[in-house]
Amino acid sequence: MRVHQLWLGRAHAKEGSGMIGISVLWDERADNMLRMDISGTWLWQEVYDAHRQAWDMVEQAGRPATLVYNLDLFAWHQYPIHNVIVPMHNVYKMHHPQVVRVIAITGNQSIYVRTLVHMFVRYIPQLHQLSLARDLNDARQITTQFTGVPAKRGTGPLSPHPPTIAFN
Repeated sequence: MRVHQLWLGRAHAKEGSGMIGISVLWDERADNMLRMDISGTWLWQEVYDAHRQAWDMVEQAGRPATLVYNLDLFAWHQYPIHNVIVPMHNVYKMHHPQVVRVIAITGNQSIYVRTLVHMFVRYIPQLHQLSLARDLNDARQITTQFTGVPAKRGTGPLSPHPPTIAFN
């Protein structure tokens, strides 16, 4: 498995809370799925740096990829909606052309998260290929569905729940 991890945002970690930050890695079950696991608190500069690393990894791979944002519940709710549009637009000004789909893992898909995703799609045109997934298994299923590249065999079943796909 090719892995590059950036553990960022440690200044925000509370004593004993474990590792908090952002890791960027190729998924072990779907070869063309690049995961950005975001946990706890973080700064926008850390997000920009993680995206630069992700784009470098896509460039080195030399093939189309799906970018999956895997945020924990706390990370999703860190910033008010009105404070995220401009920074996210800045992220997608750097968008790599080989990233053909973006998937956001939204867990229970709360009203806050759905509103946030709708705003991203409205104000950031590069997100026209955005899908929502409940968990990593759903993200893998969506990635396979749109690329025709199956997840690796012998790694367990996909989620029994059909993925929630939006904005296609």
